[in-house]
Amino acid sequence: MDNRHLFYVEILVYPDYRDSFHSIMVEHSKNTLKNEPGCLVFDVLTDDSDPNKFGLFEVYADDASLNFHKNSKSLGTNRQQTDHMVSKRTIYVISGELDVSQFPGGNN
Repeated sequence: MDNRHLFYVEILVYPDYRDSFHSIMVEHSKNTLKNEPGCLVFDVLTDDSDPNKFGLFEVYADDASLNFHKNSKSLGTNRQQTDHMVSKRTIYVISGELDVSQFPGGNN
């Protein structure tokens, strides 16, 4: 049984913060992938139809990896840096079978 956790987070930001938010999230993604071995995928996506809409696609190896991320200092710092930039955040939990070996970092 696969215990991976997959999420898609849709984030709307206030227009004045678009560039800052993008830079912070790209750095957060890199740091999470580098410092959290249980984070298999962390992609920052932009929406061509709405420059203020972002998506995060995240995959964690198991419960322990997800809990580590949720309680990490880096996530807390990231939320402090970006919460005032966000007008809406929606988290979608993805369930079912997905072959993450086809994604960067998903060969674990």
